[in-house]
Amino acid sequence: IFNPAAGSFGRRSLFVKSRTGTADFQSVTKAYILRAENDFPYLNSVSGDVPVTETRKNCRVRQKGFSQELYFRKPGHEISARFWYQGSERNLPVPIITPAPDKPERQNDESFRSMIEYDYQVNQTKLNLTSAFISDRLDYTNEQASVDSKNSVNRMILKGNLDLTAGSLLNINLSAGNEFDVVKTNNYNGRQARNVLSVDAAAGLNIMEWLTANFLLRETLMDDRFLAPDFFAGASIKPFRTLDYLLKAGFSRNSRIPTLNDLYWSPGGNRDLDNESGYNTEITLEARNTIADMVSIGTDLTFFHNHIKGLIQWRPGEYSYWQADNIDDLISEGLEATLNIAVSGNMYAIRMNAGYIRTISGIRGGENPENSGKRLQLIYIPANMFNMVLRAERRNLYSAFRINHTGKRFTDMDNSRYLPPFTVADLDAGIKMALRKTITDIRLGVDNIFNIDYQNIAYYPMPRRNFNVSVIFQIKN
Repeated sequence: IFNPAAGSFGRRSLFVKSRTGTADFQSVTKAYILRAENDFPYLNSVSGDVPVTETRKNCRVRQKGFSQELYFRKPGHEISARFWYQGSERNLPVPIITPAPDKPERQNDESFRSMIEYDYQVNQTKLNLTSAFISDRLDYTNEQASVDSKNSVNRMILKGNLDLTAGSLLNINLSAGNEFDVVKTNNYNGRQARNVLSVDAAAGLNIMEWLTANFLLRETLMDDRFLAPDFFAGASIKPFRTLDYLLKAGFSRNSRIPTLNDLYWSPGGNRDLDNESGYNTEITLEARNTIADMVSIGTDLTFFHNHIKGLIQWRPGEYSYWQADNIDDLISEGLEATLNIAVSGNMYAIRMNAGYIRTISGIRGGENPENSGKRLQLIYIPANMFNMVLRAERRNLYSAFRINHTGKRFTDMDNSRYLPPFTVADLDAGIKMALRKTITDIRLGVDNIFNIDYQNIAYYPMPRRNFNVSVIFQIKN
């Protein structure tokens, strides 16, 4: 596969993929490069009394990557090895309320990841062993602020998983994993290391034709200290024999350990952070229907309620940098609905996937005494989100229309400042042509077709309408 692409604001990219091998051996090689200036126009309505159109500065990005995958297969056995490298150089833009500095902030990062995996299967027993090594480097410079941050992270991961099936009634899954992290950075007080061992035991029961149950128990050992165990219990009910309807319910306890950056990063880290812990309840209704072998309709409706104690969140603090804190207990509840419709014929296919999420996610009180007792929405979590993808294909032609709506998002803990809601739509169309052993796919795309001014993060504008073109050459032997 050979895939060059170009787009607005100086975007250029190239992706190459090669696959070769036999039934017993497979090799997959991938490489890419990407360059973008990102010097897009935007509407600045906060720096002066009259909104003006300006050009975004210091947004240049350079990226490159390479990966190699090797697979060795024999009956019942498979060994795979994967290696990834990726690097990037980028300028970091400042908020539009801040004048662009003469010398931009810069970030350079490199990541190398390797993994070796072994899979064994005999009858209904499956064994998986995985080992991985990850090395990340990130350098950040801000000459105006006299900051030169150098960071490296090395991580070793070992995992084992055993899956046992006893007939059609019982499935047992046992797994264990160990992760050892070493961080060296001039933003910590010396080198920091941590070891986390976790052990899981899970079981699935087919109690009756219409009833199944699932259980999981996880114990975690962090630096020779046992943490409170996590668990999950759930059940699935198929109430009608002839209809593809399914009712699911689940209850779980989950926890999250602070990252080393949460604890030790300077400025902003907090060594006094506690672990997050909380309970989650979900009820889901799934329905699938087929009409006249041409139309299939699927719907999912999920109600959820989460209660997290000591939520860890980075939020704006003093002196314009963010800091990590355990905020008040978080209660998040709402619903998630999806609708999938597919219509297919001899010469065409139309698919529509739509989703809506309603989330009330907040804490009690905030920092203002006037809000005592009130539930305040968590910053940057919209109460309403909607997305839809409509894709149509006819012979060798295809097109897709995507629309995403994001509701109002508060930007401070007291819900006094917010970003307005926005709706962004994208459109692309293409044609696939086959000639002997070569398949060519030409695609044209328009992002933000209605030219909307919006921000995902306060004072960081996103691009208006922009265009891209991509050509994929695929050669098969």
